Formats: sequence, structure tokens, C-alpha cells
Amino acid sequence: MTLPITLITFKLIIFAPAKRSTLIVEWNGYEEPTNAQYEWSTGETTTFITTPTPGYYEVTVTDPATGCSQVLSTTVTQLPGPEVEITGPLTICTGETITLTNAAEFADIQWSTGDNTASTVVSAPVPTP
Repeated sequence: MTLPITLITFKLIIFAPAKRSTLIVEWNGYEEPTNAQYEWSTGETTTFITTPTPGYYEVTVTDPATGCSQVLSTTVTQLPGPEVEITGPLTICTGETITLTNAAEFADIQWSTGDNTASTVVSAPVPTP
């Protein structure tokens, strides 16, 4: 008997090792069996895992009351980083600015300035005496 579950991948673009993806077992509107058991290919035994690296992941879910189990799998892939267009000169002096634009048009982006818009204006740092 197959359990009424699926593996859900919450997509999080992996740009750097500090970024992670979360994989969650979802019961598709059914009530999770009491004491359902989870065993991930990583060795974890929770309903979800946070993956630090791209790769192939499996989870075996078992209903101890019926003995039924199901293996779910997914592959987490690393996407390329965003392309940035620089409008203006590549070298700027104190008091000058350039505009950086998210050329790949990612839905979510956050610049090091804290902006989360499609473009951001940056200025040359003022030297400290």
C-alpha cells in the first residue's frame, strides 16, 4: 500500500555554501499517522531536512501501525549566480555613482546595500583620513 504523501522542495537558489534548501514531507491533506517514522539518506529522522549542498536525497516514510512505507526522492541542483549589468563607468571616483541591474531578472534579489529592487545605485566610498 502506498502512503498519501509527496516530497516538497521549497526552492531556494543556492548561490553560496551558506545557502540551503529545505525538503519537507507533506501529507497532501491527509492526517499524518501517529508516530510516523522518517529516515533520510542523510541519517536524519525528522519530517524535514535542510540540505547544505546540492545532491540526491531520499526519505523513507513508515507508518508503524500498518507497516506501510514509501520512499520519496528528489535532486537539489545548484543554479548559476545572477548576472549583473553595470550601467556607467567601471571605475568611479569619490562622489560618483554607478547603477547595478539584475540582468537575469530573478524574482528575489538582495544587494549588499540591503536593496531588494531590480537595480541599485552604489557610490564610491569616501576615504577616511
